[in-house]
Amino acid sequence: PDEPMPDETMPVDEEPILEQLPPPQEYVIDGAIAVDGRPFTDYEGTTKMADALQSDMQPIRWSASAGGEEKAAIQLSQSRRSELADEWKHRAVGEHSSIASFAAFAIALMTNQAPPDLVQASLVAAMDELRHAQTSFEMASLLSGSTIEPSALPASQHDFQENLTTLAAGVAKEGCVDETLSALVLAASVDQIQQGDDAADPTMKFLAEKTTQIAKEEGSHSVLAWRTIHWVCSMDGEEACAEVLNKWFELSHLEASGEARLESSDSSINAWTFIYQQLVPLVTKSEAMVGSGNEILRLEEGSLVASLANDIVNGVRLAIAAPLGMQTTSSMEMNCSGTLEENEASSLPNYLAAASTVESL
Repeated sequence: PDEPMPDETMPVDEEPILEQLPPPQEYVIDGAIAVDGRPFTDYEGTTKMADALQSDMQPIRWSASAGGEEKAAIQLSQSRRSELADEWKHRAVGEHSSIASFAAFAIALMTNQAPPDLVQASLVAAMDELRHAQTSFEMASLLSGSTIEPSALPASQHDFQENLTTLAAGVAKEGCVDETLSALVLAASVDQIQQGDDAADPTMKFLAEKTTQIAKEEGSHSVLAWRTIHWVCSMDGEEACAEVLNKWFELSHLEASGEARLESSDSSINAWTFIYQQLVPLVTKSEAMVGSGNEILRLEEGSLVASLANDIVNGVRLAIAAPLGMQTTSSMEMNCSGTLEENEASSLPNYLAAASTVESL
């Protein structure tokens, strides 16, 4: 039989309309995009990151739990929702690329015969970043009212060689500096919510709890980076340590990096200064550890930023003080209250219901 002639009544598959969402301008520093999490770079040092795509017609994979019930529960103004949605969109693609960054890091560690506890910690960190990405795409979709999903991660090429100097340089820049600052930025955003005019809003409290969990786990990734530098410098890595000290840990570079990411916030700058002043001499062995390592150093607390800085510094000290091979997968596990299941179990409607119950008591 002849093929039927097409007519207007026949269904036509529509191509999904995808809107590419650019990162907020404030995240572009010195021509490079600063990401939440650890940046993923190719062998030339170029940052590779997916785009955030907005469309209600594309498959839902990363933002699956942001349903209509949750979207209807938000009572923020449209401008506030839009502002927060942009923040979570950028966070989402940053965390998404960090999964690849830690996968590559595990290969780099194995290429350089790193001990298994560091390799294990890098794989655990990759799984953390997977959850962070899912949470961030969910929150971005929830706030925007549209499905937000990542594009494909751009193609990249890598060159894994047994070279401690190259390994140390990458870890110092991307882990000790970039990811540590990312953790502090997240902690500062929680402090800002808690001190803001809408601090009592149940939706803002819900977002603050999500951000707090991510910040704490990013802090544990910072601990891994500083531990890795200490291991490199313990492996006859004089050349590697010298390059890290003279370039990535050079005082003016550390100060400038903090000022660029932390927006001159006194508490955040103080926390960053505390971290590098304590850890740079320790991990590079340019100065002996003060005390036994089990002695707890403290920056005066009163904020999540200060608490996170204390956890990072003491997590590294405790790990270094432990016998070789006895370090924990995450030196900050003792400081992260609640399990993943406990923290991820509550949806926004359940959270709002619980908040209403507490207020009525």
